[in-house]
Amino acid sequence: MIKKKYFFPLIFLVFIIFIIIGSLSIVRGEKDELSKITNLIPINVKTFLKKTFFVHAELKNKEKVIENQKKIIDIKNSTIKILDYKLNNYFNDYIKNDYFTKTNIEFVKIEKDKIYKNTSLKLRVEKFVSSYLFNGKHQGARATGYLDQYKEKIFLTTGDGMFMFFDIKQLNSEKLNLKKIKSNIKEVIFTDIFNNANDDQYSTTIIGKSIKDLKIIDEELFISFHNEVKKDCFNTSILKAKINFDFLNFEKFFVPSECVNKENEYGEFNWFHSGGRITDFKDNLILYTMGEYRYRDLAQNTDSVFGKIISIDKNSKEWKIISMGHRNPQGIYYDIKEDYIISTEHGPNGGDEININLNPDSENIKNFGWPISSYGYHYDNKFNQKSKAPLHKSHIKYGFEEPIKYYTPSIAISEVVKIPDQFSPSLSNSFFVAAMGSILEEGDLSIHFLDFNDKFSKIESHEIIQLGERVRDIVYIKGINKFICYLETSGTIMILSNN
Repeated sequence: MIKKKYFFPLIFLVFIIFIIIGSLSIVRGEKDELSKITNLIPINVKTFLKKTFFVHAELKNKEKVIENQKKIIDIKNSTIKILDYKLNNYFNDYIKNDYFTKTNIEFVKIEKDKIYKNTSLKLRVEKFVSSYLFNGKHQGARATGYLDQYKEKIFLTTGDGMFMFFDIKQLNSEKLNLKKIKSNIKEVIFTDIFNNANDDQYSTTIIGKSIKDLKIIDEELFISFHNEVKKDCFNTSILKAKINFDFLNFEKFFVPSECVNKENEYGEFNWFHSGGRITDFKDNLILYTMGEYRYRDLAQNTDSVFGKIISIDKNSKEWKIISMGHRNPQGIYYDIKEDYIISTEHGPNGGDEININLNPDSENIKNFGWPISSYGYHYDNKFNQKSKAPLHKSHIKYGFEEPIKYYTPSIAISEVVKIPDQFSPSLSNSFFVAAMGSILEEGDLSIHFLDFNDKFSKIESHEIIQLGERVRDIVYIKGINKFICYLETSGTIMILSNN
């Protein structure tokens, strides 16, 4: 025990030591001085200080850990509940009904009035689940889908090319009755990927991976898809169809002649790195993201469409590079009023990015550095092209744009949407960013809330809304002032409202 008469001299001594250490660290830049000195302090002194002066902080930290663990358990229990529902109804909805001839698909409300709180928002959550869909793109995904709005209807397309819609008014009921729309999509897309291949990489277990996005612009529905331009040579192309609730007649809209061969001189190919996000742009243009299929060099090649965000003229189909140096851009938002693009992209092992392009213009192409610069690392240490992809831990030093935010470890980043003033008048530059992945504690399986300053030079606030689900898509529905999300872990439609 430490006697009372030594108590204050001891505290004073510790205080002096910390001042000296701080001075040394500043002057010499020796970050390990603090740990060296603190190791010299006797264990009984450390224990005494913890139990007297720092007991509150230590207790508070333990309470925070316990609270977080309870939250994670609650989220996982919610996911289990949804999956149980799917399993219990699987026989009736799939085995007894033909998957391709069923005309209506029912989503049942299984969770309502659940509240997620953060410092900026209080979000109310409702979930609708169907036991029928089973077309996941990822081994952790039960069913993959993309959403968009057309007037008073919500459209949903699955990864394997099923199209359906429901009326927005149904969101007030206990069930969503989605009506399927017939299409000619399988006649337009002839690849083995889409039509059930035999190859291990393109087997039936990943049939749902062809469709990459759904976007409705004016009276036309656009989808992006993996396109086999020629035998074993791929790119990401776009189809479009006039809105029709009985039959969607797709035609090819944007099909680059360039493709990446599965077997190539670079030595790598990965069709997950495909991009494929579509959004409306200015001057009769659309924006389109294109991954590099792990042929990394192409992201820095101005003659290539791969590893770019491009603009495409809706009439002439001509395309121009808006930004380059992208790996696999999976989310994009364009603010027509303020004229900026915010995009998200998957990094390598770590290093997912959120990028800002202010006043985007094909005459002033921004370069975001891939594969020269990245805050991530190569998955394969045996990768033999590291001289071409050094992954420097700085962008600006090598003449590239720095990301406004990067995630190490990665969160399997996906779509990004702005939170409008109508949803929350107190927010002006705030966004929801979707995360897929599989590790909840690392920020995966969540929606990230980010608030930027007016100049987009700093993140003022960053909070995580943990869901326990891979969030594939998010769309804001203006008429009802709500966000609608597609959660692919369980194939669930989730509604977010500001409570």
